[in-house]
Amino acid sequence: MAKLAAFVFCIIVAGCPYPGILVGSSHSHASHKEDLHGHCNANCFKLMGPIRDHIKALERELASVRIKNKIEKIGWSWYYVEHISKLNWTSAISFCEKIGGHLLVIEQKDEFNALKKRLAHIGQYWLGLTNHGKGATMTTLAGKPAPYLQWPQYRHNDGHQYQCAYFFLGNMWTTACADDLAYICKMNYNK
Repeated sequence: MAKLAAFVFCIIVAGCPYPGILVGSSHSHASHKEDLHGHCNANCFKLMGPIRDHIKALERELASVRIKNKIEKIGWSWYYVEHISKLNWTSAISFCEKIGGHLLVIEQKDEFNALKKRLAHIGQYWLGLTNHGKGATMTTLAGKPAPYLQWPQYRHNDGHQYQCAYFFLGNMWTTACADDLAYICKMNYNK
């Protein structure tokens, strides 16, 4: 896309003739690149820098708007609930931090019930709980005991040493932290 923008800019604004783009041209890709450099002086490329930077800034702003549009209030808090994109547990943590939140740690039964009502039959979502590779005790990222747990009657450990918790069918479950699941970020602000 940036190459096309540079080409169009050179031809329209900078007046750089570029005959090698004609339909049916027998020029190779390398030949087209040489033609562009040959017909377009350095000013053409210098002028493209700010335009390219502006396009990148617009792309970042659009990504930010898309994230803000997915933030929803469930119960008393704001959450970013990713239904489609799936990440491993560590990547989900990084993503949540990048957008100004943290991977969800359910604090109390009211919060759990609000999430259960909204998400009970939709998918599997990472929670910010792990055993840190040390048995069955689930803790937060900071190593503190999980403030609230809601396991099903039968909880299966799939044999992986490092277990991370996820929300599914109105309960908390565990699986290998390397699995790719959807995730829930609890936002660090009130919208």
